[in-house]
Amino acid sequence: MAIRRMQTFSKPNSVINSRLNNKYIFMFFCLTISIMMISIVLIQLFVFVLFLFYLFEKNEEKRKAFDSYTVVVFMFGIVRIIAITFSNFPSSSIPALYKEAFFYLGILVFGFYIKAFYKKIDLIIGVFIVSSTIVALLGIVLFDLNLVYRAQSFSSGYTVFSIFLLQSFILTAFTFRELKFKNSYLLGGISMILIITAIITSMGRTNIAIVFIVSLCALVMKKIDLKLLLIILIITGALSYISFKLNYNEVSRHIENPTSLSDRDIIWEGASKLAFTHPIIGYGPRTFNNIFPFPERFSDKGIGAWHNQYLDMYFESGVIGLFSFIYLIFYLIKGCVNYLKRKTQADFKKGTIQGLLYLFIAYCLTSLTTGFVTSIILSIQFAFFIGILSAIEHFSNSDYSL
Repeated sequence: MAIRRMQTFSKPNSVINSRLNNKYIFMFFCLTISIMMISIVLIQLFVFVLFLFYLFEKNEEKRKAFDSYTVVVFMFGIVRIIAITFSNFPSSSIPALYKEAFFYLGILVFGFYIKAFYKKIDLIIGVFIVSSTIVALLGIVLFDLNLVYRAQSFSSGYTVFSIFLLQSFILTAFTFRELKFKNSYLLGGISMILIITAIITSMGRTNIAIVFIVSLCALVMKKIDLKLLLIILIITGALSYISFKLNYNEVSRHIENPTSLSDRDIIWEGASKLAFTHPIIGYGPRTFNNIFPFPERFSDKGIGAWHNQYLDMYFESGVIGLFSFIYLIFYLIKGCVNYLKRKTQADFKKGTIQGLLYLFIAYCLTSLTTGFVTSIILSIQFAFFIGILSAIEHFSNSDYSL
């Protein structure tokens, strides 16, 4: 009930204005969302600079932008801070303070500036789609030139790369027809072709499966017509075939060992042994290497996490942390569902909200095999999506026109 009442503090339907030069702040904002996968150092720097801009905004405007989504995220953050404070291994957990801080800074700056630039939200989403497409293309090129054994970006490995593009694909599939600028249909088609090809060549089996499930859902919901989907699949298949012919080493290993669990069977065995040792508040963030009982059995000696966001949350911050994480995702999904239930708002940014709904569900699924909250890049992307949902919700049921 307290969270529901908090929504009234955000003064929905009210315009939010930046006191700074809108032209230059908007350009800097677009540049920030363009470089998420280009450089970890740059995205941290740009989010921090945006936060400095945010501090100079009027408190009245910041209060209007502050809503229940922000509250739920910061409730989760408080649990993480408590887990760090009572960590069994402080030297391992303390770095989580600054590594995860950018997620919460992102929540504030995206939650404010997407509302402040709401009349340009189509352009904001379009910039994000274009930048994701460029990232996908770069990943494919690196793979085709045999510079990497799986498609990835300059700033991250193939896992983060694949999840980032999976979420970008979902947003693209459900929004490209809503974007109010020229050639958005062509942009959507090209983007989806390159993004899916990049995901396939990154060889994340879970993400590839989700791509095709979401594609079918988009087809059924008439977000993608059958002709376009067939064109996308045919060209994607051809590009993927060419890529695998150019870089055959890794795919041959997968063909020879298709049931490989990437040591996840050992991870689950270790999890079962530790399951009830620190159930309330956990061992503290980033303590996998301190507590895992069978590290010598890993074939991949570089494993340093549970490869499962739910296990991460449980062992790092106990049942309290796990519950707060599940509640955060549930609250976002519930927000999307409630919006879509409003018949009077059936056509207002419906595709965007549907895309957000599916990508939040995708976070739940990908969390079974990896994590995103503790990744700087993926957590900032997550904050960006929450900012879009928050902005659309803020201006729903209003006469504020785009």
